Amino acid sequence: MSEKDTYPYYLKIGNAIIYAGITKDPRRREQEHQRERPHARTRLAIAGNKTTRKAAQEWEKREAARGIPTEHQSALESIGLSR
Repeated sequence: MSEKDTYPYYLKIGNAIIYAGITKDPRRREQEHQRERPHARTRLAIAGNKTTRKAAQEWEKREAARGIPTEHQSALESIGLSR
């Protein structure tokens, strides 16, 4: 059985979801996002319970199918916040 060690999350600016991702360490990942784009005032919102990596990757694919960006750089570029 696979370990439940991965969190699905949304990266948000205000109430707008700009990115759907997965991580084993939400605090570290949020800090990375904030360091990459300090002017963007991003925040990470956990989107569900800790799950297996495989289940989290399936969630990420479903979010992409709904039209939510899942690649960090392209998501920020799409709203004009590229480096």
